[in-house]
Amino acid sequence: MLNIIKPNPSSSLFKGRTATFVSGFSMLMVQVILLRELSSLFVVNELIVGVFLSFWMLFSGAGALFARFFKGFRWTYSAVFPLVSGFAALLSLWSLYLARFWMAGNGFSESISDWLLITAFVTFVYCFPAGMMFTWFSASLSYRYSERQTERIYISEQWGSLLAGVLFYMIPVFWLNAFSAISLLLVLNALVALFLVAPVNGGVKRGLAVAGVLLLVVLIFLPQYRAGRQMIFGDRNVTGTFFSSHGTIDVWEDNEKEGYFSGGRFFTDSAVFAEAEEQLHPALMLHPSPRHLLLVNAGPGLVSEALKYDDLHIDFVSADQSRLSLEKRLLEGGKETMERVRFIKSDPHRFLKHHSDTLYDVILLGGGVPENLASTRFYTNDFFLLISGKLNADGLFVTGGVDYASTLSDSGKQILMVLEETVSDVFPFLRVWAGEKIIFISSKEQILPDWYELHTDVISNNKYVNKEMLPLHVLKTQMEEVEKVIDKDVRLNTRVSPVLFQLALRDMSDFWDVKLSWFAIVIGVMFVAGLLLFRKSARGVFLSGVVLGGMQVLLLLYWQLVMGNLFRATGLLFSFFMAGLAMGALLGHRKVWFFRAHYFPVLLIAMSLLAVLTVPFLDSLAGVWLFPVVVFLLVFSFSVLGGAVFVSGLSLHKGRFEQSAAFIYMGDVAGGAIGSFLMAIFLVPFAGLVNSGYLMGLTVLIAGLLMLKKF
Repeated sequence: MLNIIKPNPSSSLFKGRTATFVSGFSMLMVQVILLRELSSLFVVNELIVGVFLSFWMLFSGAGALFARFFKGFRWTYSAVFPLVSGFAALLSLWSLYLARFWMAGNGFSESISDWLLITAFVTFVYCFPAGMMFTWFSASLSYRYSERQTERIYISEQWGSLLAGVLFYMIPVFWLNAFSAISLLLVLNALVALFLVAPVNGGVKRGLAVAGVLLLVVLIFLPQYRAGRQMIFGDRNVTGTFFSSHGTIDVWEDNEKEGYFSGGRFFTDSAVFAEAEEQLHPALMLHPSPRHLLLVNAGPGLVSEALKYDDLHIDFVSADQSRLSLEKRLLEGGKETMERVRFIKSDPHRFLKHHSDTLYDVILLGGGVPENLASTRFYTNDFFLLISGKLNADGLFVTGGVDYASTLSDSGKQILMVLEETVSDVFPFLRVWAGEKIIFISSKEQILPDWYELHTDVISNNKYVNKEMLPLHVLKTQMEEVEKVIDKDVRLNTRVSPVLFQLALRDMSDFWDVKLSWFAIVIGVMFVAGLLLFRKSARGVFLSGVVLGGMQVLLLLYWQLVMGNLFRATGLLFSFFMAGLAMGALLGHRKVWFFRAHYFPVLLIAMSLLAVLTVPFLDSLAGVWLFPVVVFLLVFSFSVLGGAVFVSGLSLHKGRFEQSAAFIYMGDVAGGAIGSFLMAIFLVPFAGLVNSGYLMGLTVLIAGLLMLKKF
C-alpha cells in the first residue's frame, strides 16, 4: 500500500508547484516577447505565429521526452532548472539578434526556409530545457510523495501562463523593451532557485546568493536593446526608438542622413517622400476642392506632402502608436501647420464605425500590396463600405500602390484584379493611375475632369520623378495595359476568404524556396511516426494535439483579421488557452461530469464538432462587440477539452511516473506542433479559413469514432 504524504505549505510539493508556476509565467512571456521581436527584426507576417508555435511545442516535447532518461530524480538538483530556464530565455533573445545578423544580413527573411531555420534556432535554445523541467518536477515530486503529481505540475504551469498573459495585455508598455523584460524573468527564476534550496546556511553562501541576484538585477538596466540594435545596424547610429504593442520603429543616422528601421526593413527619409508623392498627388489634383483628407494606416511621409495644399485638414488614424510618433517626427512645420493635422490613435474599423462624424473629400488607404493579415483586413468589401459612408458625394477613395512592371507575374495580375473587383463592389466609378505605382481612385459619382489634363500638373508637383521618365503617351499606354489586366471577374477579398493575403504570399517569388512536396513528405512522416510511436490513449492525445494546435493558430489569425491587434492580444489569448488547459486538467483529475477517462472518445468528438462550427459562427459575429468575448470562450473551450484529454490519456497510460509524464506530454505537444505547422503553411494559404476548420474537425472526429469501441 502506498505511503502517501500529505503536503503542507512548506513542503517540497509547494516549492515544486511554485517553481512550475513561475516556469509557466516565464514560458508565455518569453513566447510573446520573441514573437514580437521576430516581427520587428524580420520581414515576416502572421503565419510566423504558426511556425513559431510548432517548433516551440516540438522542442518542449523533445526536452520532456529526453528528461525521462535522467537517473534518480533527486530533489536536491531541482534548483538547477529554474536557473537554466532563466539564462536560456536571455540566450534565446540574443540568439534571435545573432540570427538576424548572421542568417539574414539584409533583413529579408521572405523565404520559408529562413523562417524554419531562424525559429528552430531560437526556440530550441529555450524550449528544450523548459521541457526537461516539466518532466523533472513531475517525476521528482511523484517519487518523493509516492503519488503521481503530473496533473498538479501541469495545472500550476498553466496558471502561471494565465497570469503572464493578463499582465502583458493590461500593462504592455512594461514589457515592450524585450531585453529588460527577459532580464527581469531571469532575476525571478534566480529567486525561485534560491527558494527551492532554502534555507541557505552559512554567511558565505548567503553573501554569494545575494551578490548573484544583485548582479542579475543590473542586467535590467544595462542598454542591451541598444547594443543589440547597434549590432544589426552596423555603421548606422541608433538615435531613437518608438515602442508600441503593434511593433517597434528605430530611428538611425548615417553621414548626416536619417532613416528608419521597421518590420525588418531599412528605409531612408528621401525614399519615404518619393513614394508618398505619387500616391497622394493624383487624387488631390483630381478633386476640385479638397478640404478634408483621411489617411488610414498610410505609409510614412504622406502628412508632410498633404500639408503642401493650403486649407487642407488632415486626419491620420492608426492603432499603432509608433507609426503616429514617426509621422509626427517627419513633420517640419510650426504651430499653424500642426493645427491642420489630427493624429488619432484608434483602430480604423472602430474609428469609422463609431467615432468619426466628419465627411471627407479624399480618403487614402495604405500603400502597396497587403503582405499580412493586419493590413489585409482593411481591403475587404466590408471596410470599403465603412469608407463609402464617410465620403462626401463627390469624394474620392484612393488605394493601391503596387509597383508597375511591364511584365507582371500571374499572382501580381490577380492581386490587381481582386483589388479592383473588391473596390468596384462598393464604388461604381473607378480611375486607374499607372505611373511608377498603380493606384485606384474610385468614387460614388462619376469623375468629370479629363484624366490626362491633370498629368502635367501631377508630374510637376512630384520632384522625385524624372519629368521625362513618364511622358503622357507612356502613362496612357501603362494605364491601358492595367485596364486590360483588371477587366475580368474574380473573387472578392473578404474576412473568411482573404484572397489578397494568399496571392501576396504567392507573389513573393522567393517565399516557397522549398518544394511543397518536401513539406508534405516531412509532415506526413512525422504524422505517421506519431501514430506508430504513440499507442492507445497516447495516440488520442497526439491527435487532439494536432487539432488543438491547428485551431489555436486559426483563432489567432482570425482575431487578427477582425481585431488587428494580435501581437498585443497574443498574451491574453494564450493565457485563456492555458487557463482552459488548467481547468480541463483539474476537471479530469477530479473526474467531474464527462471529464473522465471512460469518456475519452467523447471528448475527441466534442472537439471535432467545435472545430467544424468555429469559423462560420465567428464570421456571423465579426464587427459585433460580442466577437472578442466569443473568441475567448472558444479558445477556453478548446483548451478545456484539450486539458481533459491530456489527463484522461495520462490516467489510461500504464508505466513509470517519468514515462507516463514524458510520453503523454510529448504526444500532446508533438501533435500541437504538427497542427500549428499544417495550419500556418498549408491550410490557411491554400484552403482558406473555413475549409481549414473543417479539415481539422474531420481529423479528430475519425479518431474519436474509431476509439468508441475501445473505451
